[in-house]
Amino acid sequence: MLAKDVHGKMIRDIPLNQEDWYFTCQDFIQAIYEISKKEAPMQIRYLEIKKDKKTLVDLVYKFSIRKVVLNVNGKEKEMDWESGRDLASLVFIPDYDYDLAMEEEPEKNGQYLDCGDGLWHEFEKGIINLDPSFDAKKKITQTLSDLL
Repeated sequence: MLAKDVHGKMIRDIPLNQEDWYFTCQDFIQAIYEISKKEAPMQIRYLEIKKDKKTLVDLVYKFSIRKVVLNVNGKEKEMDWESGRDLASLVFIPDYDYDLAMEEEPEKNGQYLDCGDGLWHEFEKGIINLDPSFDAKKKITQTLSDLL
């Protein structure tokens, strides 16, 4: 990173909190894409179907204004930016089997996730934990269930 010190001299340094800087840069890039209309805001959808009850959680991430719009079955709820980012980070930990993904909204009982690609991935079959020591799928479903 290049910056000017208090005396106006250009200095080159590496931030100690590199991961935070990386995520901040990614946020800026996504905000630029949104503002320039190159990309729509990021959207994550979760669908839970039990017997005759459908629950749809829709999260829209507006990086340009650092806001998460959370809708549960069409009703808007509050969600702070950092909690939303934490959830998005979880969503991108597991692997997704695109051979099992569905374009149409599922109808049968189960839990499904659209990670922003417009395809529905079933938690039982289409989402795979990569790290055996961390159950990302369980953490995602717990976090989403807490939003209901």
